[in-house]
Amino acid sequence: MTRKHGVRCLLVPALPHVETYVQPLARVVGPTAIVAASKMYGKVIFFLALEAATQEVVEKGLAVGGLFVPLEPLEDLGIHLVLTSVPPFLPNAALLPALSTLGKPVSVISPLPLGCKDPTLHHVLSFRRQVQLLPPPAAHDGEALEGSFLVPYQGARYRVYYSTGEARCYLCRSPGHV
Repeated sequence: MTRKHGVRCLLVPALPHVETYVQPLARVVGPTAIVAASKMYGKVIFFLALEAATQEVVEKGLAVGGLFVPLEPLEDLGIHLVLTSVPPFLPNAALLPALSTLGKPVSVISPLPLGCKDPTLHHVLSFRRQVQLLPPPAAHDGEALEGSFLVPYQGARYRVYYSTGEARCYLCRSPGHV
């Protein structure tokens, strides 16, 4: 077994028990496909019997307690891309043509929470979404991927910004320092 057999997801504070995540995962890949599961550093980590099962759950995600919980591989399957200025009515399908010019999406596009501290407001989403993207071979050569694209939808065009989320210097724009 290697890291390629592992996937992880964020631990939802209202759902702290690992079994709450194992049961929906078993519905996706089957109970015997799950080898191990544990909580670590605010995430739930799973190891699955087959590498193909890890790819399947990364693409599908999980429905845990009525919430969608995206999964990401432990073994890097590309770059983590954050999309900003995405209004909530803009469907993920409208984003796919522009994303496909940057690489191949290898996970579902998932919304990011606003991060409200008040428990009654945990459900509020930001205008940000995330996706794992496999860039074309020899593309971007380790550079941070950032820019924007226009998304046509219902007779209007929306500018969506994207970034790998790496810290960059405010003056020289180099990664690694601010």
